[in-house]
Amino acid sequence: MDRLALVESFGDRCSLWRYRVPVEVIAETVAQEGSRYSQEFVVGSVQWRVHLQHRSNPQTNEVYLAVHLQCCSVKGAYGHFRITICNRDPSANKSKTFHCHFKKSGSAWGLHQFIPLDTVLSAERGYLDDGTWGATDSGAARRGASAGSVGPRYVVIDVLVNVLEPGVDGSYSLGSLPQPAHHSNAAIPGGPRPRFEQSAPRGHSHNRSSLAPPPPPAVRINAHRCVVATRMGPLLPQETLPLQEGCTVSMQAPMEVFSAFLRYIYTEEYPESGVLRAESLLDLYLLAAQCEYYDLCGVCLRLIRPLLHAENILPLVLTRFNAADETLTSLYVRVLLDHYDVLITNRQFEEIPGQLFRRLSLILRDKEKLPPIIIPPMKHTLGKQLAQLVESGAYSDLEMQVRPGLTLKLHKYILASRSVVFSQAFHPSNITRSGSADVSTPSAASSPIIPSFESQEFQFSPRAWTKGMGNIYRRHLESNSELAAEDICFAFKLNSAITMDGHLKRESEAAVGLHNALRVLISAVRHNVVELRDRSLSMVAGNFAAMMRQDPAAWEAVSELPQSAVVGLFRMITETNEGR
Repeated sequence: MDRLALVESFGDRCSLWRYRVPVEVIAETVAQEGSRYSQEFVVGSVQWRVHLQHRSNPQTNEVYLAVHLQCCSVKGAYGHFRITICNRDPSANKSKTFHCHFKKSGSAWGLHQFIPLDTVLSAERGYLDDGTWGATDSGAARRGASAGSVGPRYVVIDVLVNVLEPGVDGSYSLGSLPQPAHHSNAAIPGGPRPRFEQSAPRGHSHNRSSLAPPPPPAVRINAHRCVVATRMGPLLPQETLPLQEGCTVSMQAPMEVFSAFLRYIYTEEYPESGVLRAESLLDLYLLAAQCEYYDLCGVCLRLIRPLLHAENILPLVLTRFNAADETLTSLYVRVLLDHYDVLITNRQFEEIPGQLFRRLSLILRDKEKLPPIIIPPMKHTLGKQLAQLVESGAYSDLEMQVRPGLTLKLHKYILASRSVVFSQAFHPSNITRSGSADVSTPSAASSPIIPSFESQEFQFSPRAWTKGMGNIYRRHLESNSELAAEDICFAFKLNSAITMDGHLKRESEAAVGLHNALRVLISAVRHNVVELRDRSLSMVAGNFAAMMRQDPAAWEAVSELPQSAVVGLFRMITETNEGR
């Protein structure tokens, strides 16, 4: 039978639970019943249970063990929790940390593809406890198996749950989870990447969970060098540049702040309302301002404003004032004026920085107007900065020859995130030791294979290749320049060749019109893009007479078509005219 037990309690709102599941249940019962639930347990006056399922990857058909934490209380809760599938070797533990809002009973958070089922069921991989591990917590060292017969085997799942309590301002602080004996790494999957040592600086202790013991001196988060160097340049110490493979960069920021910032760096997703406290939002704002991510700055200020009040504004001003930041100064001045009658009686008011106090005094005496809060226009975008990597080739880990004399320096992580074919081909078993993709040898673990870009169909100009790969990196067409027919054809061709999400193709399709249909037809025929050829052929045939009158060079352009295409064009023109 599966068993659930309390391992360690860190207070009323935080505790570590262990769920031991027989291997037969994982292998057979879950598959037959569809789901398996643990017994319910209570943390922070909220009932919880662990939910297990089998989930298949539709691309590879590999079966995974899905693990979720489910809320069983009607009111729901905010939870900061970590799920760990334990291994005999603690360094091989499979662990994931989550910060989630369980809105109602039945809400569940976790991962569909937590760990491959074959991995967790393999005796050689160390995830099966036959009773010889000893009564230790998930982070303690496992003892080796003693000689003798092997008893029943279990999969051990540890769940560390911290139920967050709303603060005075109604927000929730995502403090550090307690560390029973070791701390886990929050990892972003991919290739070479720096490791960020994060620690809470002095004066930030109030951002931590009040129920948690002191966190370890640092937490390591894996990230990709190409993304970090491009998106976080102003935050990186000069002596660490250029980032080396496997390097460690120290970032002095609270865990919840840096996690939110890293999420934006990778996805341009903003923090949600009610999750970060005012202190954390201000810290996030300051990071964003350093990197000139003014869209994130604007979101932070919008979320911060309702959280500022007489009880917290002075500590924030004293610890997070930047005289050079006019936007932040304007925010502080407005809040100080709103609560002036209360704040003037607080001794901390005397400690306000002189520049801010002078500004406040001038406004109170009508010597100066209340400054507006102005957010500068957005300067950097994820797509634009990633596209710069194609031009520079910085931090590339893949050299791909696309035509004689033209080799592009590319980045496996970005290509894999844009293309199904690249994602499958960059499985470790399909990457040669030289760092080049194996484009010729089929593999059961990776199908389809990357096409040979040196074939005649892919003989686009060097300009089209560089610009086209930049569009793939940014996932949008470059909007600030005229789109050539070859660029449209490139987007169509690569969309089908490497299986992208179709976004670039849709944008390119919308760019085809009477002004460029003939040139698009020529390019589509040359590169054998059937769908684009048929679309542009129909457009040219239906408007041929008007095109010839408006463009004196149109007849010369028609002569660039091969004879078979010319015959097909005039046959369609004839059929179109007869139909009228």
